[in-house]
Amino acid sequence: MGRKRTSDGLRSRNGCLQCRRRHRKCGEEQPSCQKCLQRHEACEYPRLEIQWCLPESIATWTKSTSPAVYTAPSIATSPREPATMPVNPSTTDDHESLDGLFTSLPTLRDEIFQDWTLEAMISPSAATAPHSTWSNVSDAGDASEDGEGESRAEEIRLSVFDPTHQSPMAITVALNTSEALAFTFYTEQISRILPAHDAPGNPYRRLTALAIQAPVLLHTVISVATAFMHNHGGLATSELSAMRQARALSSLREALDPALAGEGESHRVVTEAITFAILLQIFYLALTGGTEVEPHYASATYFLQMLGYLLRPPAGFLGRALVQRFAMIDVARAIYRRTRTLPETAFWLYRDGDDLDQIQPSFKAMTGCPYTILRFLVKITELALSSQERSESQQNMEKAIELEADMHMYRRSEPSAFDDALSEIFYWTAHLLLERRVYQESPWSRRVQFTRNKIFQLIESMTPGHGPDSSVFLPLNIAGREALTPNDRDWVRARARGLTQTYGIRTNEHCMELMEEIWDCVDAGWSDDTAFESSLLEIEAQSQCFVF
Repeated sequence: MGRKRTSDGLRSRNGCLQCRRRHRKCGEEQPSCQKCLQRHEACEYPRLEIQWCLPESIATWTKSTSPAVYTAPSIATSPREPATMPVNPSTTDDHESLDGLFTSLPTLRDEIFQDWTLEAMISPSAATAPHSTWSNVSDAGDASEDGEGESRAEEIRLSVFDPTHQSPMAITVALNTSEALAFTFYTEQISRILPAHDAPGNPYRRLTALAIQAPVLLHTVISVATAFMHNHGGLATSELSAMRQARALSSLREALDPALAGEGESHRVVTEAITFAILLQIFYLALTGGTEVEPHYASATYFLQMLGYLLRPPAGFLGRALVQRFAMIDVARAIYRRTRTLPETAFWLYRDGDDLDQIQPSFKAMTGCPYTILRFLVKITELALSSQERSESQQNMEKAIELEADMHMYRRSEPSAFDDALSEIFYWTAHLLLERRVYQESPWSRRVQFTRNKIFQLIESMTPGHGPDSSVFLPLNIAGREALTPNDRDWVRARARGLTQTYGIRTNEHCMELMEEIWDCVDAGWSDDTAFESSLLEIEAQSQCFVF
């Protein structure tokens, strides 16, 4: 009689190599899963591997010598992750309707892609260039040149091995050498700094497998990488960056109409690719100093609603990463614009539930902000608006005191959540926002200055350029506004300049301009606190600062 195999769960698609070899369910904890820890085994996760080869060499590969190889279609047609079917909001009666939070997609498309907006979204410098330098670039295969004199006849094939399959598959796509260089630059460099903490299961690196199958995402990845390379030593020209951004936007525009039709797994993959491309376009704006964030935000919200990812958690790994990035953008936008996030009733991630720091991908690893602190920030933005509008002041103050007590309790009861400087930075940033925007304490308050100084010390303790500090732009900009002495302000300028140079985030220059205006306002001398705060609100309302 054959031996009966036992299993304690379904086989994991994204689990560690040890669990997959033993056909057991992996919890996917990083850096070591619980199953491996219990068995004292070394826990290793697979990584996507990039290999380069000539087109003719692919045809000579056989199953006996290499993984299965196929040339990717224009979009995925087979499932890679458990499906989460799109939900029609009109049929959902157990949650608050999202009607009115965003406009219809056809209107959005017209707003995003009319010519003047298109030029502004490429880059401030490119917007003043002749229209012919970037227009009419709609398809990678149509152009005989890519801006650097490289012919399409000089194609090579890029292969990304996806280890999530039982038999790893090499997904291939033809790119010219310059595009392939940009794609590799994204995979090896940019994907390391998009999350706060790089790890073997980094979804931004795993995204390359989806990008090779989806032109709308592939073109955006190449555009982002080219802009990043341009900001770092001129590794790419501004003309090439503008051309590739125009192609990415054209590809996105062409993908919008088909995305509204269809159903099933292939439709989910298409829509995920489009939404990832839209969110990466916000990163492109950060690299080029662009400020047109709102159309991208509204469009991403629309597609997440269409996927059903706002009402319930996605089942897939990349779907969860997509929602996490959107949540951080939503909260950062609410803080900078002094507006509301999506309501808790409309977005499952803002409601109390599972600790997303224990589910892969970890929210804390991806954003640097522990999940519980993110929920604190959501509540603070809501209370801040009520304080600003001076509505229900007594009830608002009671909620604020209760929230502050919860924050202190969280710090005492969950010391493991503060095992790194970045987590503490976000914790104290939440306190600073509570003090300044809800309690409305003045910048000269001893408590405000204590909190500000605490954030400065924690940022100073971080090693520049080592990944986690790529997530301190938001805390630095919030705390930096409260700097009162010349020494503190010089430190903020130096730190912001260093971060901008290291990560190429040009929009931080707008934030520093705003900070200088705020400092001038603080130094003007005010006898009326209400007039002072009103002046600050007016300055912020005129700013387009957005970086996180």
